Amino acid sequence: FNNKPTTKMLMRTLARISRPASRPFVACYATRVSEVMTTGATLISPETSLQEAASKMKSVDTGFLPIGKNDKLVGTITDRDIVIRAVAEGKDPKTTKVQEAMSNDLIYCFEDQDLEEVKKTMGEKQIRRM
Repeated sequence: FNNKPTTKMLMRTLARISRPASRPFVACYATRVSEVMTTGATLISPETSLQEAASKMKSVDTGFLPIGKNDKLVGTITDRDIVIRAVAEGKDPKTTKVQEAMSNDLIYCFEDQDLEEVKKTMGEKQIRRM
């Protein structure tokens, strides 16, 4: 795509294939992303502190948050990003902003996409969440 989709559009289609134990994967015969996607994803700002991001992850029981600015998806952050890119480097989670640890390279899918196609992309890109 030449233009990035709007945050609103992506929030509807944001999918997380790997689910926490509290939300087990049950759609064994799913064929579309919409059948396995997490709905109502929580969006945070790049200006959010890492501590706030971690707290939000805990409260919504996830290890992955999309990051938006000016109605555009600009990145993602995982619990691993926080640990490896910030905490392990000695950065203070209370003062370090999400933008310093987030991933900027966006790989996304849409709710009407074929699940096999998305799984193939995830395998090729070596990612666990979209």
